[in-house]
Amino acid sequence: ADAAAGNGQRRRSLRVADAFYRALEAKDVDAFAALWTHDAVYRVPVTAEGVPGQTVGRDAIVANIRGFFELFGEAQFTWDLEPMLDPRRVMAIWSMDVELLAGGRYINRGVAIFHLRGERIADFSEYYDTAAFLDAFG
Repeated sequence: ADAAAGNGQRRRSLRVADAFYRALEAKDVDAFAALWTHDAVYRVPVTAEGVPGQTVGRDAIVANIRGFFELFGEAQFTWDLEPMLDPRRVMAIWSMDVELLAGGRYINRGVAIFHLRGERIADFSEYYDTAAFLDAFG
């Protein structure tokens, strides 16, 4: 019974991680917002100020992504999802190529770790090329 429950959670976790990248690619704020717990934490290796950072709470996370979406034109993402031993965790290996409305492109790649509570993201940690991020947004 425990293995079946773990496999069910693993499938739900993979579905949520897949929906995360689909929402980003579609720039769908509502779909993106629906994926998070109210008290979620989003961790990044660098902010526009050049230091590691985290955003706490669904409303703040959604406000941040809305701000990025306002800078983005056409966006293309690729992602591979790997279930982890803990069925509430998923590792994603991703790449992105985004047209910046102000001109130029933001191209980056990285790894993310999703930690779910039920069918929502409770904790998200992302690791990516910080130089590429700062070139585009710093």
